[in-house]
Amino acid sequence: MSTPLKFMVASERQAGTKAALRSHSSLDVELILRRRDAIGRPVDLALALKGFGLRLRDAHRALDRIVADEEVSLTFGAADPAAIIARLYALGVSARQR
Repeated sequence: MSTPLKFMVASERQAGTKAALRSHSSLDVELILRRRDAIGRPVDLALALKGFGLRLRDAHRALDRIVADEEVSLTFGAADPAAIIARLYALGVSARQR
């Protein structure tokens, strides 16, 4: 197998994997987040958002907007939105499903 063909086969295989991952989007939950109280430890909130599946950069952007009293709409790949909502509430953020 030639080198360009190897890359093409690998690329197609990777594309198939990405398509399979996107097909599970029915488990995604969209939440609207808003600061409900003072956020004592912003780092904990950023790490929690990262733990829910956001990239760290996106978690920090969301945190900046939440601290500025903006509503933030985020999509999490989660089967149990109640657990996410409870964790965010403990960190000073109210969340509701969209």
